[in-house]
Amino acid sequence: MILTPHILVGAAIAAKTANPYLGILFAFLSHYLLDAIPHADYPIEDLSEEKVNLKAVKEFLFAITDVTIGLVMVYILASSHPLLVWMLLTGFIAAVPDAIGVVGGYIIPRPLLKVINLGHKLHFDNKTKKAPLVIGVGSQLAVSILAITAILT
Repeated sequence: MILTPHILVGAAIAAKTANPYLGILFAFLSHYLLDAIPHADYPIEDLSEEKVNLKAVKEFLFAITDVTIGLVMVYILASSHPLLVWMLLTGFIAAVPDAIGVVGGYIIPRPLLKVINLGHKLHFDNKTKKAPLVIGVGSQLAVSILAITAILT
């Protein structure tokens, strides 16, 4: 799943969770649940190959743009919400598992990385089970609409 729906769901969790620390935990875990839903993804193969080339730079810029769009959407939707800072933080935390998958080997000890990556076993297998475009995009749109509704209500 692209990062914007993850960020929106993380923010919605913060908006609806009385305990901000539980919100952070739920936002992190929500990433793995959302990735189990059939969806379309943009490729990040070159980013995860521990090499730097033009394609990897383009993939990195695409991911940064995706994160920025998600966080800006949360800021616009919840600018007057008393939990705005927590919503931005939990939104970001909801996207962290993908960052760990890409750069985790550089900054996280291997044993801890193996535990964190267990959640990726739930991930919808985009390589062998290509979701039809209408489902791949539709699932993300539906998740995003539900999250936006939760943020606004």
